[in-house]
Amino acid sequence: MKFREQNKFNSDLINDFEEKINLLVEVEAIKLEFDSFGKQFSLIELLNTELLNIDKNRYYIPAKSLSNKIVLFSNEHFELSFIFNEPKDINFEGKVLYSYANDIFYCPLLNIENFKYTIYHQNLVEEPNCFNKNAKLEFLHNGFIIKNKTIYIEKFKEIIKLDKTKPFIVLALVKKENALSYCWEYDSETLMPNRIALLDVNKGRIDTSIKILGQIGNKKSLDILIGFTKSDSHFIRWEALRSIFKLDFPKGIAILKLMENDPHKEIQHAAKKALDNLKKMNKIN
Repeated sequence: MKFREQNKFNSDLINDFEEKINLLVEVEAIKLEFDSFGKQFSLIELLNTELLNIDKNRYYIPAKSLSNKIVLFSNEHFELSFIFNEPKDINFEGKVLYSYANDIFYCPLLNIENFKYTIYHQNLVEEPNCFNKNAKLEFLHNGFIIKNKTIYIEKFKEIIKLDKTKPFIVLALVKKENALSYCWEYDSETLMPNRIALLDVNKGRIDTSIKILGQIGNKKSLDILIGFTKSDSHFIRWEALRSIFKLDFPKGIAILKLMENDPHKEIQHAAKKALDNLKKMNKIN
């Protein structure tokens, strides 16, 4: 059952907001509408209704929701959720920051004293799936969490760092169109990038399965792995090649040579470098 059918207090407001927001494109217009919605939204009624539902039915869980997240609506354009991140101990230090795969709007529902945040820019990053180890995050500005003052984070451009010692209690509006398949992980102290991470669950499973098959080393998997060298993900193409090398070295060499002309420049560079190293080691002519 949809959340709004359970939560009668906010249902009309949510319905009206969904209709309006689906028609908006400009960031400032979305922020203004979201601010207005946040001012009218009743957090008390949301939580009261949740507790009543759980008390009546111990198996009650709103669709697509988690312990710290309640999805209020989700359509082809946007997803609206209530999010609560508990405060951490003052000695807690988050070691990484992640970029966003979607444009996201945060509307704070409470004023938390001295709740500071920092916005960084993903500097020197041209494409989401092309890693640049020198692309250090660039400081843009600091701000303070203010009730019903929406914060906008542009996907692949900006990263937010929150004060983890404060409770993060917000409505989150995620723009679902043109979502990215990757995110960047950064060291929160040095602000240097660590890696690019796959966000697609199925691609993550494929990547893990390919690695395991390479470790097993059974040639029955060779044809399947060769097929994945044509994946639309350059991560998967390269991982498939690495596993093929463990099963059939000559076949791996043949595919490595083809990858010198791979459409992704990182694969081209890695393939050429690998071939040069193999020649130096007298593994190939």
